Amino acid sequence: MEGDAAYGPSPLSGQGSSLALVGAYVLAGELKAVHGDYARAFVAYEQEMRKFVEKNQKIGLMAARSMIEKSNFKIFLRNLMLRVPTLMVVQFKMISKMIAKAANGIKLKDY
Repeated sequence: MEGDAAYGPSPLSGQGSSLALVGAYVLAGELKAVHGDYARAFVAYEQEMRKFVEKNQKIGLMAARSMIEKSNFKIFLRNLMLRVPTLMVVQFKMISKMIAKAANGIKLKDY
């Protein structure tokens, strides 16, 4: 299972493989925890994964929206940030913090 296909965070989020790996781990753990009762495992799996997936999908949506700004002012600001190294560093740090927060947005059980 590939993360982008399974959870659709967008290639712009950089989180597809992470979601796939975490999802596989959680699903296997939940199946083990209920001794293969897949109906119960799927419910538990969704409860464990939903918020984590939503946080990571949000990154892709935000990245996509920033590329298709509609107002001239927002286009000007985006282009300015991409041309001024200091502003680009600040933007990169903000995005990196957001990705790190989303990537660490789940506490994995020790199944």
